[in-house]
Amino acid sequence: MATTPALHTQVTDLRTRLATMSPTDLPEDPAELIDLITGLEDLKSAAAAIQARAAVAYDTARGHHKATASEVALARRVSPHRGRALLGMGKILATEMPSTLARLSDGTIDEYKALILVRETALLTREDRATIDATLCGSPTTLDGVGTRELERRAKALAYELEPATFLKRRAQAEADRRVTLRPAPDTMTYLTALLPVEQGVAAYKALTEHAKTQLAGGDPRGKGQLMADHLLQALLGTETTTVPVCVNITMSDTALAGDNTTAPPRRPAHPRRSRPHPHRPRHHHRGRGLVPQALQPPRPARGDEHQ
Repeated sequence: MATTPALHTQVTDLRTRLATMSPTDLPEDPAELIDLITGLEDLKSAAAAIQARAAVAYDTARGHHKATASEVALARRVSPHRGRALLGMGKILATEMPSTLARLSDGTIDEYKALILVRETALLTREDRATIDATLCGSPTTLDGVGTRELERRAKALAYELEPATFLKRRAQAEADRRVTLRPAPDTMTYLTALLPVEQGVAAYKALTEHAKTQLAGGDPRGKGQLMADHLLQALLGTETTTVPVCVNITMSDTALAGDNTTAPPRRPAHPRRSRPHPHRPRHHHRGRGLVPQALQPPRPARGDEHQ
């Protein structure tokens, strides 16, 4: 009697078949191509549903060990934080939101939409969460054509109808979490992000926009985005310019500072304190040569004496 291959083996075989397909294997009929794209999208959602179930089963098999989330993250090649979120979502779908899990399995929603539903019902009672689950995901056709923003809006509206006090409490908690963060961006840029209550964020953005429009009407050659960014920086720093003073602490020997001294031991190179790789503007943007103040630099040789 033939045995059925292990589920992992079947998944591996399917992945291999998909990975080895060539462009010539694709159908030429546009309708078939669209059907293929839809089918693969449904397959991704079904795979996410199986991953959620497998993560919950693994957590149970491991006795709910605290390292389970990190192990799930490693298996899914995501960060530990993301792994905890995915494992938590799997537990909620498996125990409290069966309709959402069913819609994920049949491809009606994707993993991100499932996460939205879990997040927006997080503070509700089990009964009210089940109500929203059945209302939004009880039928495969309810969410046809519904995008992520609309889905989030519907979930929030239902949560407010069922538990207005909890909804308001969540909003107050969100306002208490307002903050400013900084993260790097490509090409020596940064993202300065402010998480604010909606009315404050809209008011701040409107003020920056109105300032940019006024400057553009006055003939300022900068673009709208540049004007908004420059005005924000000027307002925060309290200056009329966007130039930011920079202080670099450098440790160097006396010979490196004052110039060559043939009687002294070989010079040691100067290095910034707590040195780390850091992109900087080209040298011609700094005053003087290098990072040594102009007044302390040795004189340049006269023209014609450079090679003597």
